[in-house]
Amino acid sequence: MIRSILNRIARFGVATLASVACSEDTPNEAASSCAPADLIVAMSDGTSSSVAGVREGKAPQLFQGADLGGDPSLSVTGSRVFLLARTLDTLFELNPSGGCPEKKIPLPPISGFTGSTNPWDVAALDDGTLFVPRYNKGSLAVLRPDGTLKSEIDLSTYDVDGNPEASAVRITDVNGTPKLFVTLERLERQSNGFLLPVRESWMLRIDALSRAIEATIPLAGRNPFNAIVASENIFYLAEPGNFYVIGEPFAGIERFDPLRSETRMLVGETDLGGSVSEVAISASCGAAIVADASDKNATALAFFDPASGTVKVSYATSPLKTADFDLRGLAFRGSRLYVGDRTRTDAGYPIHQIDLSPSCEPTLLPDTLFVPQKPITVRAAIP
Repeated sequence: MIRSILNRIARFGVATLASVACSEDTPNEAASSCAPADLIVAMSDGTSSSVAGVREGKAPQLFQGADLGGDPSLSVTGSRVFLLARTLDTLFELNPSGGCPEKKIPLPPISGFTGSTNPWDVAALDDGTLFVPRYNKGSLAVLRPDGTLKSEIDLSTYDVDGNPEASAVRITDVNGTPKLFVTLERLERQSNGFLLPVRESWMLRIDALSRAIEATIPLAGRNPFNAIVASENIFYLAEPGNFYVIGEPFAGIERFDPLRSETRMLVGETDLGGSVSEVAISASCGAAIVADASDKNATALAFFDPASGTVKVSYATSPLKTADFDLRGLAFRGSRLYVGDRTRTDAGYPIHQIDLSPSCEPTLLPDTLFVPQKPITVRAAIP
């Protein structure tokens, strides 16, 4: 059920715009002339997908095709950017400054496993080794720089049902040694097919060089959702718990210290006024997309102090709300915040821009950035 919220059937198609599909084995021809962008945006209408480089005052540089699947996501690891075609078990490495697809990396199949393994994230070592959590399989794929499978780290023993729902991965140095941190949602499938956060969620610490699993750290919250957001050697986790319940003690925004493997709930969802689906952090302000407990999970933008957890703007006082689960994609570029909105307008789907005061008071700016397909993930381009 929790994942199904992010897979609603889209109601609008793609606006007419020149597009280029990715080839099977060679970089996109347009990648060599990839124009610089402010943002990279992954979009989908539920069946087809696209990725665009978006820049103020310019038309989006759009790339689309059937080989992008119907449920894409973006992952930034170091100076590399990837689009994950989750339904097709495929990664696309993107030009980090413009978003143009440059390399297609199909995930190696698993013998005896049918359907998509549902890769949700990717992390890269300096030597090019890639680590990909397989959400539906309960393993962490280790790929060589050329994309071939080097090994699989089995995670099946970390949940009683054999699949701990590994969703996000991040690499950081701990005492000079690269470590992998992998979130395990550990959801329980109900008789109606819904996945619920009945058990506590965990963070795995893995030595990135030896691949040895070193520690299992219980998280303060449940259902760590979307990417691990890092700022000044601290991780921030969006943890909605059950999207249809507000007030759970194990739901909110968690602050995880990877250097000490210590964690605590920074701000609870009761204070925020909704279940947290995404988090973004700047030097002085934290932002979160939060959803109410209605059947539509209507979204709003909340703000908080990332040091103290003090809520500055809650769901109730938010300057930006939608009637459905429509705020998707959240990223800071410098001090300006960008958030995608799946509410159709005559100009397309807006990427809202918000300026923040030193005390984290938001000012919603006039909409000037639009994309032709429903946004799913927004990331700042890397110059």
